[in-house]
Amino acid sequence: MSADRVRVPIALTIAGSDSGGGAGAQADLKAFAALGVHGTSVLTCLTAQNPRRVLSVTGTPPRMIQHQLEAVFGELRPDAMKTGMLYSAAILRSVVGFLEGLRPGQRPCLVVDPVMVATSGARLLRPDAVRVLREQLLPLASLELQQAIAEERARRPLEQLAGLNMEQAWENLSQESTPTPTATESPTPTATDTPG
Repeated sequence: MSADRVRVPIALTIAGSDSGGGAGAQADLKAFAALGVHGTSVLTCLTAQNPRRVLSVTGTPPRMIQHQLEAVFGELRPDAMKTGMLYSAAILRSVVGFLEGLRPGQRPCLVVDPVMVATSGARLLRPDAVRVLREQLLPLASLELQQAIAEERARRPLEQLAGLNMEQAWENLSQESTPTPTATESPTPTATDTPG
């Protein structure tokens, strides 16, 4: 590398694919590019969705998650990384296991965006995964986006939100298996998880 050549920072998004392009890995990669950062990705699931509804979700096999992480870290070690939609406990454990296996000082800054519910109201994180997210991934985070509170506020009457904090939002979401129906809510997505 020549002395006058500037190294472009690398960021990694570990998130779902949004076929509508407005969220997920697609949105993260656009944000990285706008900031002059080279974006890499590990896709945790495929969604068939648009701004109005989620038609279906298919989880990526945990082994494939592992292979994607190994490929990125093997040649394009990120300076920072962000998680988005992680969908299932198995996917979360695969991500956590890889990150915990990195040597001390080799783990990049991690931003956790706990994506749980789509704008349309469809649930994007299975109930069994909430505890894994809270107890295993969040302790590895350098920064946690307050998505849990935002999603809780979007689904509850204002009078129920007095004094709501992050811990209460997590607890509320972990106890619910489906979002509160709204007038614009789409049908529940068809989940076609691939065993792994």
